[in-house]
Amino acid sequence: MRTKPSTRLTEGIKTENMFVFPLKPFAGHERFEAVGKERIQEFSVRAACNMFLGVSSFEVDFVTAQCSKLAGAGIGIELPDSAKRVAVAIGTDEMYHAFVANECLADIKRFTGIVPVAQEAGGPADFNARKPPLEHFKEALGPGNEALAEVTLLCFLENNFTEELYGIAKGQTPESQMHTIIREHVMDEGRHMVYFQRLLKHIWSSITEEMRCTLGKSMVDFCDIYLTLDEQTVMGGYTSTLRQLGLSEEDCITIARDTILKDGLLSKDEMPSIVNPKHLMKVAGVLEHQPTRDLMIASGWLKDAAVAVA
Repeated sequence: MRTKPSTRLTEGIKTENMFVFPLKPFAGHERFEAVGKERIQEFSVRAACNMFLGVSSFEVDFVTAQCSKLAGAGIGIELPDSAKRVAVAIGTDEMYHAFVANECLADIKRFTGIVPVAQEAGGPADFNARKPPLEHFKEALGPGNEALAEVTLLCFLENNFTEELYGIAKGQTPESQMHTIIREHVMDEGRHMVYFQRLLKHIWSSITEEMRCTLGKSMVDFCDIYLTLDEQTVMGGYTSTLRQLGLSEEDCITIARDTILKDGLLSKDEMPSIVNPKHLMKVAGVLEHQPTRDLMIASGWLKDAAVAVA
């Protein structure tokens, strides 16, 4: 999208719902539906603001930095020259995405006075109280494999982030300002997602069997630690979102609990959080690796061996 003028937000954001995607699970609940339109609209602007801040930080602090390593110093595994050139292009795209996100933040501040909530630095993702996933991969792979740990996490996050954007774009009002901005972002990220799938496939085919066993286990552990949507995790996410509406703690807990009871909890192999990582691992050939596949089955992410290679 760098060849086209960036879409700028207008004064219309003062009255339209910019980003209500996080509230979708609660639709229809009596206590949630009683929340006033003005409060929902303010939430939508603040949520959009925080999303743009997250995009800007993630793209610059992690993705672009890793693309620079791929194109320059490398990751300890020989990459084709074409892969290095694409890494430069993707890094440039990501810096532009950060530029657009910062433009949006300036527009929101200009028209509404709202600024993003300051976030404490926690690496590419802090995952609440859990250690950052980058630390997980570095510890799992051991000294001397820091670059491999970083690029593995990058492949997972880029695939997850892109698919999340697809879902968010579908949930936006067609042709609204936010829909246009997210759609433009998705156009680039779709290409990036394929690149990182192929990159992980190249890495997987280039490492030793011993390292495949180590890396495969670290991937399964990553899914267990960060992607398991158990009741405590879902409840915590729901109540955190609802508190931003200014609801009482009782209302937050009631709405969250009722939503969980209504929707139910899925088995691990059905959780939406595993769909994209499992596809990435399949495309990269990871799920064809017997020891890793066995770990995925034992952990409940796959029902049986046939599912892994289907």
